Amino acid sequence: MFIEKLKNYSLYLVFLIPASFLIGTFFVNLLSSLIILYFLININNFNISKHIFPLFKKWKILIFFIFFLVIIVSSLINDTNISKSLSYFRFFLLLLAINFIFEKHH
Repeated sequence: MFIEKLKNYSLYLVFLIPASFLIGTFFVNLLSSLIILYFLININNFNISKHIFPLFKKWKILIFFIFFLVIIVSSLINDTNISKSLSYFRFFLLLLAINFIFEKHH
């Protein structure tokens, strides 16, 4: 039941992200977590190779993915804490989720 309500309001959640920056970091993290949760639940309902892999042809997503890989390799080379580098993966998932929601509602 919660997932169906989230499905109906997924586009509104994306549009609330800028306003949540004014309210506080809790709401930004809550909205991004809900959007990523919606994306991860719905990713099983369609063909990944048909919808996700073509996203990597878009230059914005490709640049962000390459930046994410550079951060991980840099933390491995410099023997720093890799958990800080892996925490940026949620922004990559958020980018994929927002792109998924806009394409689904377009």
